[in-house]
Amino acid sequence: MKEKVNILNGRLDAVIWMITLPIIITNMVEGMYGIIDSLFVANVGSLAVASVAFVGPIQDTLNAVATGLSVAGCSLIARYIGANDEQKARRMIGHVFVIGVTIGFIISAVTFVFSNEVLLLAGITDTLLADSSRYLMLTAWGVVFNFITVLYLAIERAQGNTKKAISINMFSLIMKIIFCYLFTIVVNWEITGIGLATILAQGICATTCLISFFSKKNERKLEISEYKINSISTKILLVTALPLIFEKSLISMGFIIINKYVLAFGEPVLAAYGITNKVNSVFFKAVTAFGTGLSVIVAQNMGANQPERVKKAVWKSLGFGLTLAIIFIAFLLPFRSSIAALFVDTSDPTYQHIINAMGIYSASIIPWGMTECAMGIFQGTGDTKFNLFVSLMRIYVFRVPVVIIFSQPIWGIGEYGIWYAMLVSNILSGLFSIGLYLFMKKTIIDGRIEKNKSIEIKEEQVVFE
Repeated sequence: MKEKVNILNGRLDAVIWMITLPIIITNMVEGMYGIIDSLFVANVGSLAVASVAFVGPIQDTLNAVATGLSVAGCSLIARYIGANDEQKARRMIGHVFVIGVTIGFIISAVTFVFSNEVLLLAGITDTLLADSSRYLMLTAWGVVFNFITVLYLAIERAQGNTKKAISINMFSLIMKIIFCYLFTIVVNWEITGIGLATILAQGICATTCLISFFSKKNERKLEISEYKINSISTKILLVTALPLIFEKSLISMGFIIINKYVLAFGEPVLAAYGITNKVNSVFFKAVTAFGTGLSVIVAQNMGANQPERVKKAVWKSLGFGLTLAIIFIAFLLPFRSSIAALFVDTSDPTYQHIINAMGIYSASIIPWGMTECAMGIFQGTGDTKFNLFVSLMRIYVFRVPVVIIFSQPIWGIGEYGIWYAMLVSNILSGLFSIGLYLFMKKTIIDGRIEKNKSIEIKEEQVVFE
């Protein structure tokens, strides 16, 4: 623990950057996964790019359970560590791992068997069905690998160790590039090669995590008895995780709905939409790191009953996140033509669509940073119902209706309606989420600390009676 960040007493600016910087790097490396897919699949053709773009939100929906469990587990483990309760921290680590990996395997198996049905339900066209089905069937098995990796890194992050993810994800990314080159350029397996490269890289990453998790060098290596599931800890984990799982699932399902409206403008527009999202994702994920890091800082300091430090961390993280977002925009917008040319030929209609899309809604990285910091606060305090509320508002009030309205022929703006809708929805979401935090600040911070004291006393009585 001497090598880890002093979250409770260290200088706050330094703590934020020491926690967040490794997450920024890790998230950007993770975002590059999608970039690699798009770069290699672009050699196959725009239909293949559109197929990968269509499957993307479905994959995100499948991985939502892992994300929800990891965020909830990270918050709970960090809170127990902050309260210096080693027994509860270890018990929660065992629950997060066992429950998460079991669910991940079930999701992988079901998706593999029913891939066609899932795609048809999502509104796939006959033109894209064959490639999309092949890609989804292969990458379905990557879900369980992703569960293992995400949950392991969340456990490490809860302990203040955010550097571990950099080496693991970087190695996995290198493997992804090698496999993509081998399977698509050398062997010419097209979209099948992309799928195989994905699951092999994810499998290597998951194996590395498992080795580290069960290693004797792991200071919180669990005994076999600590993997035993009990109803109290399971209930605490699920009560915290379920709103997050619903939140992440509903977000991804919202994107599946939006895919239908984008596809109505043709495959080149869907391909441009997918590529733009992949490029934006690299920068969006970097800004998201401030919310992720903030959740750990908030959780540990809430556990240590330090509300004023929590409030200072919120505004400092928000300021740092927005500053980084502005820097990214200043870099991204002038080079959008060059970025588009990396993926498609300049004579391809998709090329101009990418430039148009990036020129409009890539700027939403700024309000996205506001939303993610608010999410980090709610995650850290354990009030994850607010995450669900914000996400429902962002997708089903601010985004889907705006997309439907702006995409109507009456406006005469064509696919530009999609791009403007994405920007407007993120602006509204950012303002709404920060406003919600300000409105609920006293309740979720000062009030939550008093409530946690009462809950912990009752939990101790149940467990040890």
